[in-house]
Amino acid sequence: MDTKQELPIFDHSSSDFNKVGPRRVHMERYFQALGLWNAEWVKASREANEEKYCNRLQHEGHLEVGHVYFEYLIDYGVWCNILSNAKVPYDDHPWPVERSTWPSPKDLSRGVSRFYQGWVRRDKSFLKSQGESSKKRKSEVSATDTTVPRSHGQHAADKPSAVTKNAVVRLDPSIPFAEQPA
Repeated sequence: MDTKQELPIFDHSSSDFNKVGPRRVHMERYFQALGLWNAEWVKASREANEEKYCNRLQHEGHLEVGHVYFEYLIDYGVWCNILSNAKVPYDDHPWPVERSTWPSPKDLSRGVSRFYQGWVRRDKSFLKSQGESSKKRKSEVSATDTTVPRSHGQHAADKPSAVTKNAVVRLDPSIPFAEQPA
């Protein structure tokens, strides 16, 4: 099917792709015009993309991302899946927004993504794979929690060294390697 010739002219710039509602309405109308919209299939695709992007964000080390960014990723994945499922080339119907204008993962203007935040909390395999199942992440521990209490009579020279020979040092996966405490 040559969808390029069958598609009515769509002005992608008329929809605000940074807002979930208008973006999804535009996607539905666009793919209906192509004859590719199936609400049940899109729902399943959205759920699959939620899992896919949660795994990807976790792998990239994100403990939280903005709601705007997360939903944007999900919709982008749905767009690509619809085209792929219909065997329609992405180049014929690319995502209407330049990559450089996508929202940032740190854009918290609409708060954090509660879906991703909940997914991270539920994903016990993440903590177990890091060997930290019973410990708090470093980002959750305050500076006072990490100090070693000393008696008033103890001198700084008597302080034991932080790392002893043959000691195992665990790094926090949520902090970039270069910023790990020595």
